[in-house]
Amino acid sequence: MASILKKYSAKASTMKTICTGHSLGAAIAAISALSLKIFFPSQHVTIHNYGQPRIGNKPFSNFMAKKVD
Repeated sequence: MASILKKYSAKASTMKTICTGHSLGAAIAAISALSLKIFFPSQHVTIHNYGQPRIGNKPFSNFMAKKVD
């Protein structure tokens, strides 16, 4: 997915990415969304998850809230 974003990010600076999943997939989607935002800070990344288990502590949660919608 990162190679696709690299290819299109120069052409579409307003591109939006939505990461979604359920249960374990939701946890993976959340981590993926954070990774995308770190590697491509200009991209707009949103998460829509269902039944996501907790994947981090309070500092991680605060960090993620600052980076991803």
